[in-house]
Amino acid sequence: AVMLCYAATFALLAVVGAMVGLGVAWYLGLLAASVLAGYHYTLIRGRERAPCFKAFRHNNWVGGVIFAGLVLDLLSR
Repeated sequence: AVMLCYAATFALLAVVGAMVGLGVAWYLGLLAASVLAGYHYTLIRGRERAPCFKAFRHNNWVGGVIFAGLVLDLLSR
């Protein structure tokens, strides 16, 4: 369910980015965030407490990378 939510989020963010005309930096940020989500999958697939908590604590980097992509895209205009 977690990876399905990640996929839906990234798909919707890509659609919104296209609707408002965001550029390459935005999509590179989304790509980097999806790589981090893939790393989260490697942590949570065993459903063990410690790796799941590590993924939870690491989740702020996903949002940070998306935000950085947005900022870089807007600054590059």
